[in-house]
Amino acid sequence: MTPNLEEYEKLPFAVGQSPFKIKGNAYRGQIEYTNANVKGGMRAALDTLNNSAQREFFAQPFMASSFYDVHPLVVMAHVSARLNGVTFAELVRLRTTKQAEKDLTGVYHMLLRLVSPETVATRLPQLTAQYFNFGTGKIAKREPGWVEAVRFGVPRGLVDWYGIVGQRYVIRALELNGAKNPRALLLPPRKEGKAHGIDLFTMSFEYRWDP
Repeated sequence: MTPNLEEYEKLPFAVGQSPFKIKGNAYRGQIEYTNANVKGGMRAALDTLNNSAQREFFAQPFMASSFYDVHPLVVMAHVSARLNGVTFAELVRLRTTKQAEKDLTGVYHMLLRLVSPETVATRLPQLTAQYFNFGTGKIAKREPGWVEAVRFGVPRGLVDWYGIVGQRYVIRALELNGAKNPRALLLPPRKEGKAHGIDLFTMSFEYRWDP
């Protein structure tokens, strides 16, 4: 369900004008990651973009707590993957790992070590949902060594991307917590309706670790 670059040109929104938004902190992290880990950095990535509006979008300053159209972020992941010769999924996994480490190290790392893996797996999906201005989330089930988190209202074009992010971010947090053999499973997404002319999906994640 992940659109390629050409399909993103067909979205019914001008670049930067989608109602589906993410906090600028994610863009700041993406730019930092691209400069440090992608061949040629942001200059090469922007040169790859054929759409001048996308290049102009990335030229703006991103405020950490402000919201911005999420779709160019996914476009940048496609571009970065191509420049590095890896798959989209692998690039997003690597990028999400770095973001989780940046978000959760330092004082947050110490806090992680003081709580149980169940607390980490229960709270983090709800906290990471605050990155977005769309959808809601809840913890559907929780048992020793297992939590099921549900995310509602994910736009069709973001399902594969969010599926990778939702799994890898929590796995890395559990690793930092010291959980044994943390793992995640994305259950088949379920269509739930439409918003702004875009199909929406419910996504369920199972997080498990050894007691």
